[in-house]
Amino acid sequence: MKDYGVIPYNEATIYALPTGSAIELVVLSLALGSRINQLKKDRQRAREKELNTSLLNEKIQKEQNVILEKSVNERTSELREINDSLQATLEDLRSAQQQLIQSEKLASIGQLTAGIAHELNNPINFVSSNAQSLKRDFIDVKEIISLISNLDSESSSLKEDYLAVCNKMSQLDIPFTMNEIDELLLGVEDGANRTTEIVRGLRIFSRMDGNQTVMANLNELLSSTLIILRSNLKDEADVIVELSENVPDISCQPGKLNQVFMNIITNAAHATMETELPRSDR
Repeated sequence: MKDYGVIPYNEATIYALPTGSAIELVVLSLALGSRINQLKKDRQRAREKELNTSLLNEKIQKEQNVILEKSVNERTSELREINDSLQATLEDLRSAQQQLIQSEKLASIGQLTAGIAHELNNPINFVSSNAQSLKRDFIDVKEIISLISNLDSESSSLKEDYLAVCNKMSQLDIPFTMNEIDELLLGVEDGANRTTEIVRGLRIFSRMDGNQTVMANLNELLSSTLIILRSNLKDEADVIVELSENVPDISCQPGKLNQVFMNIITNAAHATMETELPRSDR
């Protein structure tokens, strides 16, 4: 256009295009540099966020590990105490059974022993079944604790390891498992209490005082006799027990008195079998 006189031919028109191109390159460089700086800042923020998330996850994992381990230790301690109590109860049972055999107070020792064994077998089986379930639950919980303990915040597979822990916890359902453990422990405790009650009744019933007269409680003696006979009576009659409270101790021979109670109750139960009354009215 300068050849046709449209644009004057001078230094300004000669260097206008190169100057514009240079300015354009400068502006483009500044824009590109700004974009690169922005990307660097975004990447830095992402790294900081990822680090904070990793630290938070590590803190949560440690807290969960402590809570789970504490809960498992508490349940294990409770189970150990219950097992110790059961062992002591079984030792008492062996001692009481030996005294019962040696005293030769029962003419039908075989039948009564079978009844006692049946009464003891139920709570013992219940405790044994619950113990197996508790063992299974503890194995699952310990597996989770092991997975959490092996987490390494510096490991390249931290995310995958953490997802594996979460997946395992989801499969196990921790709240349900801990509730199940509590219920199983209550069941074990109930079984232990029932066993203790039976052994206590057996111990009272099998006291070897010979012909000695001692102070004894009638309610305890009668209750111990009913415990011994419970298995034998359940198919014959319903026994309704109504004992007066605050019955004072009396001077007696407990072994012989227990034998009297046993004979009376057994004879009464056998007599009801000969009637035509329904079982609920015997």
